[in-house]
Amino acid sequence: MVVAIEGMDGAGKTTVCDYVSKNYNFEMIDKPTKYLFADEDGKIDEQKFRKALEAIYVSPKEVRTVFFALGNMIATRQKDDINLILDRHIVSNYYWNSDQNLESIYSYLIEVCGKPDLTILLHATPSTRKKRLLLRDKNDIDLNDDSVFEDGDEKMIYFLNKFNLPYVYLETEDKNIEEVEEEIDKIFSNVMFRNGGVLKNEGQN
Repeated sequence: MVVAIEGMDGAGKTTVCDYVSKNYNFEMIDKPTKYLFADEDGKIDEQKFRKALEAIYVSPKEVRTVFFALGNMIATRQKDDINLILDRHIVSNYYWNSDQNLESIYSYLIEVCGKPDLTILLHATPSTRKKRLLLRDKNDIDLNDDSVFEDGDEKMIYFLNKFNLPYVYLETEDKNIEEVEEEIDKIFSNVMFRNGGVLKNEGQN
């Protein structure tokens, strides 16, 4: 089973991924494009990875889309015999790197990767997310990037609906960690592990 956690920076993605990984026996995959820079022993050359990202971030959107699509493919094809929890996946690729003119790439990408069994889209307001990022690391370079604090829900929900990806919308704005974990438990029990159930689109239009 593959579950993707999506949302803007500071919405709680890593926290949710960590919780699911530890409590539901899912393997967490984060920044899968780094595996492109692994040696024969699987060790990541972090310096090469960072330099590559610096170049990619200033590249045309077509280049960024395809580069991170490789990561999307790596994430879903790493291990097909275990449960995976993905810290960002195809939705984030589309949000940050693409637009409607490149949607044919995503049609192919979804055909190759398959759809996640469930996407959980986390939301919190820009002001709350900024406070969380400051608490996490006041030197985080993302704090200097205004685009990080835009509300990306509309574009992400558009993509989820466009490609009919099963998803749940989870508001984390006024919830502490324990309350978010309770919501995740409800999602897993009510949506993902229904006996004989079929995942459906439970998001907001």
